[in-house]
Amino acid sequence: MAARTAWVVLFTLFATSLFAQQRAGGGMRSMDPEQAADRQLTVMKEIIKLDKKEEAKVKEVFVTEAGERQKQFQDMGQSGNREEMQAKMQEMQKKRDEELTKILGKDRMEKYTKEMEKRRSERGRGRGL
Repeated sequence: MAARTAWVVLFTLFATSLFAQQRAGGGMRSMDPEQAADRQLTVMKEIIKLDKKEEAKVKEVFVTEAGERQKQFQDMGQSGNREEMQAKMQEMQKKRDEELTKILGKDRMEKYTKEMEKRRSERGRGRGL
């Protein structure tokens, strides 16, 4: 009887974990562009200060990029060409960063970029555990 209970508990934990991964798997892809932009803007405001005018311009850049990214993911589902998709994403990120640099200036953009790289690096180190 104890072995049966153990199997039920293990199966439940496995199923719960799988369900949670599926729900979280979409991440930014599953958000509408406005939600994704709000999330990015919130992170940016943690790193650098923005006035209301800058905030509106930055959000517009993020909404545009999120919409384009969402469209690319939908198109990728049809074509499945991963390398092409990666190249398009890098191109979109470069365009976004150029627009943000115009709004924020070089120094503030560098501060934001360095902090984001640091956060990505820290997130990546925690994955193997």
